[in-house]
Amino acid sequence: KFSGHIFCCSHGVVKRLLFLFLFLFPACRVFSQSLKVEPCAVSGDTVPFMFFSNQKSAVVLKYKEVRVKCTNAGSVKIVLKGAKENYGTDTLWMNAGGSVKMPPELGPHQAGVIVITYDPGGPPQRRYRIITSDKNSDALILINDDYSKPVSFSSGPVTGMATAIAGRLSPADLVVRNKSDEDIFVDSIRTAPGDISVTTAFPLIIFPGSTADVPVTLDLRNRLGGYFASGCAVFFHLRTKTEDESNYMFSYALVPDIGFLPNGLSLFPDNVFNAGTVKRGDDAIAGFVLVNKGDRTLHTGLMPDKQITANKDSVLPGDTFHLRIALNTAYLDSGSSVSRIDVAFPPYYMPVPFFIKANLLSPKPGSADALVCLSSLDFDTVCSDTAGVIKRIVLLKNESKLTPLTITRVTTSDGGSMADLEGNNPVLNPGDTARVIIYFDAANRTGPYSKTLSVQWDNGSLGNSPGCFLQAFKGCVIKGCR
Repeated sequence: KFSGHIFCCSHGVVKRLLFLFLFLFPACRVFSQSLKVEPCAVSGDTVPFMFFSNQKSAVVLKYKEVRVKCTNAGSVKIVLKGAKENYGTDTLWMNAGGSVKMPPELGPHQAGVIVITYDPGGPPQRRYRIITSDKNSDALILINDDYSKPVSFSSGPVTGMATAIAGRLSPADLVVRNKSDEDIFVDSIRTAPGDISVTTAFPLIIFPGSTADVPVTLDLRNRLGGYFASGCAVFFHLRTKTEDESNYMFSYALVPDIGFLPNGLSLFPDNVFNAGTVKRGDDAIAGFVLVNKGDRTLHTGLMPDKQITANKDSVLPGDTFHLRIALNTAYLDSGSSVSRIDVAFPPYYMPVPFFIKANLLSPKPGSADALVCLSSLDFDTVCSDTAGVIKRIVLLKNESKLTPLTITRVTTSDGGSMADLEGNNPVLNPGDTARVIIYFDAANRTGPYSKTLSVQWDNGSLGNSPGCFLQAFKGCVIKGCR
């Protein structure tokens, strides 16, 4: 009959002991901590673009900024230690760095703002985890933004490097294409001062799937290099969207401003020369009278091809000079032909095209008119313990009856062998021979082997491809000869 009384006393003692324990050890007290964010999911379509640019550059950086309210719903202070991010379903979390800014801490029931900055051209889904002093209170923010650029740009040729004449104001076109299903309004185009000028009246309306040409002028005067690169920022908006922007880079290889004058030898006052009928094997000589119309000195004495020469080593702006081109006719097609020769005038590396017309009556030589081997390359059978490094002399002959050949490279397939051209003269006139030495290291080798000698040559003719002569050689290495 005393059980109930005993229980009540025991229960009261336990309550007193628990209160005393928590009073003496406050760190063991359990409080509810919770960081709440609102909204926790954001659609990028509702976030306007923001822009950042440098006064000295036309390039504009485009970004979006999301502001999320955060509240400490707990009864004690929490510390916001940082943020991590990942993309979509990726389980790899990376440090978000400066792209996420937040209050350093939040007191009980205190509110703040988390600011997230991101590139709209990145992945369509981003997740941000806000790390707090209590890992159970970490918050997750999701941003969905499937933005795709609604415009595309182009200028110059579809393929190959675009060229422009240096030393002058050069007109060009910026082609803007509307890839969306709405009208696009081009509001303005920002360019780097002194590089590109735009005179088009804005706004410019481009219908879905259509293009618009925006005339621009490139200032190519006083350019120090052989290349022009400058960007522009195109600001536009769709009918149902806020202001957008996209960058485009104009890239042109510069060619010198060369004027063609009548040369007295041809009826063509331009870059085409008619050499008439030429005997096969003789050079078709073309002469051009040119004027440097640009603003830079042309260093014609630095042109590497010996078949292209000028009567001056340097040509000042406004000066006239003569250009001589010798075209080898040994491998040109029979009958009337037109050969293109590209000539680069330093300091410009992009060449200027010249054309030579010639009429050849004799037939084109066959492929047998080339470099041939007059000796066997086989090493036969050698002993590895006595031979060491062995060598053979290979005799090569220029069988062409018309054209000198220049040996440009002599190599062998790898694996203990090498080759070298004997002497210092790589030029073989028709009928001449050259000696190539092949070395083979037979040490520590056993059994048959097979290698290839490769000789590359050039016939020195503009517009003709170099040749390559291949010859296999073989042998056998045995041990135990002693």
